[in-house]
Amino acid sequence: MLTTAVQVADPFHVVRLGNTARDECRRRVQNETLGHRCRRDDPLWRARRRLTIARERLSEEQHGRVLGLLRAGDPHREVWFAWNAKEVVRQIYDHSDHELAVEWVADIGRDFTDEEMPVEVQRLGRTITK
Repeated sequence: MLTTAVQVADPFHVVRLGNTARDECRRRVQNETLGHRCRRDDPLWRARRRLTIARERLSEEQHGRVLGLLRAGDPHREVWFAWNAKEVVRQIYDHSDHELAVEWVADIGRDFTDEEMPVEVQRLGRTITK
């Protein structure tokens, strides 16, 4: 084992984990609520691209449209939680203070692994805190 090795989590791969969790949650909820994978008029299918965009890059109209589509296709707000989890993961890299970032990651891990969270978010929380 390398004694001088440092564990690094680059933003691209960590945010990709958040996006993957959100996509898996969206697909699972779609299957459970509608009984099929995707169709052009399904609300969650129509929201999929906008859910990948950073919240601050969405216009107010786009944000409202996303929330409307989630209300229509996400009865238990599981995809909404996964989308917000992805946004929280992105915010990890906004911290310039190392100690604050470590504390933030610990809080995220604790919040994401709560039993009330969708299983995909719980898995994301366990992965981030490893």
